[in-house]
Amino acid sequence: PETTLAEPATKARVEQLRVQAATITYTDSTVEGDPVQIDLAIDSLECAAVRAAQAPFDLIFRSNAAGTIEGRPFLIKTTHSSTTTKTEWRATGLPIALVGAYLEGPFRWLHSGECDVSIAQQLHHEHTLPVTLEAHLILRNVRPGVPDNAKPAVALAAQLLISRIQRFPKEKDVRFTLEMDSEKFDLTKTEDRDQLGKQFQAAAVAALLQSIP
Repeated sequence: PETTLAEPATKARVEQLRVQAATITYTDSTVEGDPVQIDLAIDSLECAAVRAAQAPFDLIFRSNAAGTIEGRPFLIKTTHSSTTTKTEWRATGLPIALVGAYLEGPFRWLHSGECDVSIAQQLHHEHTLPVTLEAHLILRNVRPGVPDNAKPAVALAAQLLISRIQRFPKEKDVRFTLEMDSEKFDLTKTEDRDQLGKQFQAAAVAALLQSIP
């Protein structure tokens, strides 16, 4: 009899994904330093056409979701027009330690406080144009300090920066914009996802340093 090979898993596709009233607790060991444990509650999540090869892209950049991260509210909203697709992420009152674990650099010197995150990404349907990502971070009631495991030379150099951060107002506004190659923005390759993360980290650290008098 004639045999038909199964379709490769990378071509699998879920036409409509819906998740309601789900809770996820996971430990992320990929961050520098100690692993991070995150409690994520999804009140609702909807995403049309989740493709196996591009699942991270579809779930992060093409979904609509609401819930909490560590008990703080978050929202993902995706809208379409005739020329662009726009995705917005908002999270309120995230623990600064959680933010610092992923942004690294001087963000790790912020020992207490909260951060409101607002990010808007816009993808033009004309793929010759770059993808733009605008980020807005509000640091609230942050208190800095040199990490216990910092090398002496690093700790000494950090003192001046920390003294300036101590003068921050109760709310500190940090903004930056990224432009990315649309050809690599589908995040199908691990190196593209890593590169996006590194770009975001570098831009956030640069924006924080530039905001310090």
